[in-house]
Amino acid sequence: MTKILMVKLLNIEIDDIKEILYFIRTFRNTHIQIFRRYKHAGFPIIINEHFESTNPNIDSASLIFTDKNNPLNPTPLPFSIHFIINYESLITRLQKFLARILWNKSQCIEKRLEGVLPPNIYTHKLCPNEKIKLSNLINVFNHDNPNYIIRDQLRFKTKLDSTTSPWYFY
Repeated sequence: MTKILMVKLLNIEIDDIKEILYFIRTFRNTHIQIFRRYKHAGFPIIINEHFESTNPNIDSASLIFTDKNNPLNPTPLPFSIHFIINYESLITRLQKFLARILWNKSQCIEKRLEGVLPPNIYTHKLCPNEKIKLSNLINVFNHDNPNYIIRDQLRFKTKLDSTTSPWYFY
């Protein structure tokens, strides 16, 4: 039962990572190339010019002047609230993904292990018996593998303030 549960958790984790990577690929492919190319380029911009569009998701566009030789031929940079919503969704997914990686690594450091059991983030995908089994496994694992490094011990004793290190406080 334990091996089957661990394989199931591993498969859930793999599927979750595949879903995040698929979302990133879809996000990259569905967002306009020109938006990704010129969003931080520093070119002169005329903001929020309204125009007729065949795409109902585009609310307005900014005009970016990228050609020095032909300043009367700006490149449109479309804007839509859907773009913002998609960016927020991407940010949230990436933050959760990176938080899981950091949690896992910090647990490995604190327990001095190569790997740890995943946190209970997938319990909604487990049946009640599996939830109980996982909880018991985590308790036994944590008992058998205590933290050798306590987080409070990792704090550095520094005496920084704005008068001794003004360059640090900008």
